[in-house]
Amino acid sequence: MKNRRLLYIWLVIILTILTVGVVSSMRIDNTNTEIYDKLDTNIRYGRASLILVA
Repeated sequence: MKNRRLLYIWLVIILTILTVGVVSSMRIDNTNTEIYDKLDTNIRYGRASLILVA
């Protein structure tokens, strides 16, 4: 029983580290906003699949 609890604790820690890493890598670069404008437009008009391919 104690091993399962430790497993869940480590799972939460690893997921937290991964989440923080993903969020910190998605920081917006304010010097080049054109990329983000195109991204927002594609998502808004339902063309998000084009973003994943490109």
